Amino acid sequence: MRVRDMKNWDVLIVIFLLSLSTVVMHPALAKEPKSAANASLGMPSNETELISFVESALVHVKDVGKEKAIKDFMDFNGSWVRGDVYIFAHDFNGTTLVLPFQPNAVGTNRLDVQDANGQYINREMNCIALHGSGFYRYMYRNPINNKTQEKVSYVSKVDNNWWLGAGIYYNNSVSVESNFTSKSHNGSLVSGELESNCPMMWKYIRANDAVNENLSIIDQDLERACEELSNVGIQGLEAQAILKRLEHVHPSVIDVGTVDANGTFFEVEPEVYQSIKGVNVAFREDQKKLSASKHPIGFEIIRTIEGFYALEDLSPVFDETGRFVGGAGILLNYTKLFDQILSPMQLGGKSKFWVMRAKDGMTLYETDRSQIGLNLSSPIYRQFPELLNLGKMACQTRTGYGTYSFFDKTHGKVIKKGVYWTTIANQGEEMRLMMTIEQE
Repeated sequence: MRVRDMKNWDVLIVIFLLSLSTVVMHPALAKEPKSAANASLGMPSNETELISFVESALVHVKDVGKEKAIKDFMDFNGSWVRGDVYIFAHDFNGTTLVLPFQPNAVGTNRLDVQDANGQYINREMNCIALHGSGFYRYMYRNPINNKTQEKVSYVSKVDNNWWLGAGIYYNNSVSVESNFTSKSHNGSLVSGELESNCPMMWKYIRANDAVNENLSIIDQDLERACEELSNVGIQGLEAQAILKRLEHVHPSVIDVGTVDANGTFFEVEPEVYQSIKGVNVAFREDQKKLSASKHPIGFEIIRTIEGFYALEDLSPVFDETGRFVGGAGILLNYTKLFDQILSPMQLGGKSKFWVMRAKDGMTLYETDRSQIGLNLSSPIYRQFPELLNLGKMACQTRTGYGTYSFFDKTHGKVIKKGVYWTTIANQGEEMRLMMTIEQE
């Protein structure tokens, strides 16, 4: 499956967001620190010492910069790993930046990690850090004894892009005070509190979930259709019946069809598109990828035979002997797709969700319909250099945050806006889910 199942609360504000990953802590990670020098530095044993430890880490970031600090925090023999107390860090999109006992997890998105009680620990610590700093109580595996124990962590925002923290395990600590901040409820933010304390984060997570869940459903139905086509072939009445069912997977579907191994259309639904049967599209990049890899290519923006742009999901079909015989694809009206998903979730007022293609900044969905189809090279953006630079940055980085200002002639004043973005979960073409907030 190319698009992860997003039925659980997940994902994207850069400051927020989400992609899904399952993390298993292996017993091999439960080993003693290689250097005894760490112990001599003193291991925090209560909340006061924990705050000092984290605040020292924040000072270290300020002194040496983010890149050097992250390298130091990851040093298993360095001063930032003290027994089972260590600095960990994530960006606000959920990507792990520092986790010395699990180096393989660095660079992965861990917003879906749950503790033994089902708490989404990184999402909730994200929320606390987003508002500054605070304590959080949860269950977590101790890397030294490999046992799951109750843990209290203190987390703090570094800047608008990332946060760091450290925690102590109850069974190992001398004393753990109980003066948790008002942001916590028994050390754990429940769903209602997450929604009320971090409304913007909550809405962005919900929007990201909705986009990815819809793409996942479409993708699963296509894969199911490909399996059925493997049994009956890609041409004929039975193949047509499979495509007719696939046609109704989502209201934004334009057409569905099959192509043979040479890139020639065999079957197409609905009937209005029958004219493209027999047309060869082997020259298109999507078909070249399918033919070369014989793997699903993911959702990609293509220029159709009819001349308009659409979002395509294309997967291979194999016969009962395992021989590659062609593929099946779904063509979607991307503006209609994202509009149906995001319109009911739009923030209203001065904030909004929109979607753009990372390749060239082309707007795929916007509440302002006049913006749809425009890209960064469009003349309209030349008078807004800050916006243009921000758009280029969003194209080049999978997650991020930036601001820009412009003079609003209607209101006769300079308007400043903040923009958060994250990458929509998809192994095909990169698309960004954007959130624009007008700042006072």
